[in-house]
Amino acid sequence: SFTLTGTLSFKLSYYNEYKSYLRVKAMLRLIVLLSTVTLTTSRLPLPVPSLNERPMSIEYAVKKLRKAMKGWGTDEQAIIDVLTHQRYNSRIQIASKYEDEYGETLWKAIKGETSGDFKGSLKPLVMTHSEYFAATMYYAMKGPGTEESALINTLMLALMKDHAVLKGTRIYYMDFDDKTLIEKIVEDTSDEETFRDFLISTLQRKNFGREKLNRTQVELDYYAIKAYVQKADIISIIGLFNSRSLPHVKAISEYYYQKEGKELVNAIKDITDHHTQEMFISFLAVAVDPVQYLANELNKSMEGWGTDEDLLTRIICTRADVDLEDVKTQYKLTTGRQLSKDVKDETSGDYRKVLLSLID
Repeated sequence: SFTLTGTLSFKLSYYNEYKSYLRVKAMLRLIVLLSTVTLTTSRLPLPVPSLNERPMSIEYAVKKLRKAMKGWGTDEQAIIDVLTHQRYNSRIQIASKYEDEYGETLWKAIKGETSGDFKGSLKPLVMTHSEYFAATMYYAMKGPGTEESALINTLMLALMKDHAVLKGTRIYYMDFDDKTLIEKIVEDTSDEETFRDFLISTLQRKNFGREKLNRTQVELDYYAIKAYVQKADIISIIGLFNSRSLPHVKAISEYYYQKEGKELVNAIKDITDHHTQEMFISFLAVAVDPVQYLANELNKSMEGWGTDEDLLTRIICTRADVDLEDVKTQYKLTTGRQLSKDVKDETSGDYRKVLLSLID
């Protein structure tokens, strides 16, 4: 459910979140660090290192980064070598150790020594996912105008991670703004209420964990969705989608096609427009085939005249040690081109080196 802006209930609903902000933020930082420790008793398989990973001690990496940025000039290649050849957990440990050793965040040090798209590509490599997504959403709404597509894509990337990242994004947002993320979204999207409600509802999704798929519920949801589509009841569709896990939404979409002979996304496109439609298309794409969604977004970032470097950076840098190999394969199947070749043609300098190092 949603509360109206300016009312007492709206303010109170986020006051409690703000009260616990510092405590939760500290806990999140601790959890991130603890999560990098692999327990020998874990039943989960160890992550397979990428082919270009070059393991090095945290202490050595910190010293190499410090040396690259100390004194006159900057050794950009050394920064690239350290940050693009480590997995996410290692990079977060490096960033934490750097701050402990030198009294400033690694991002602050890098920001002072780099510029342009090169600087932008290093940002997601030295921040936690939640912190980076929060920063991206902040800048998408900063100043006049709102970058709605950036909001949607960033939220989808957070959604593809896990519930902790989604919740952490709301918490870390308070590092950048005196408003909560939800308050800022309400302020910046007041002219498109369904889009606003979809953004907020997605941010407030519960943790579904490893919820078992209920086929009976899928069938019931199909009938509900069919009725909502016929009545153009967009708010109810949003509410249903965000009260179900992504695998469940995928099953609804597949069952809808089986019964109706029409893709659910196309049925919803018929009753929506503008950014609400874009949000539905993205949400269903992430639920049904996330790898295809990422391949399509990468293609979008480089098609036509000009390049959307921010979109390109977000995807490659946050998916590098997750599923980028699968995305590369799907990109080739979708476009007929190699991702590395397109990136090489559309970028230059140290920025190109960062992206190609992560891709290759």
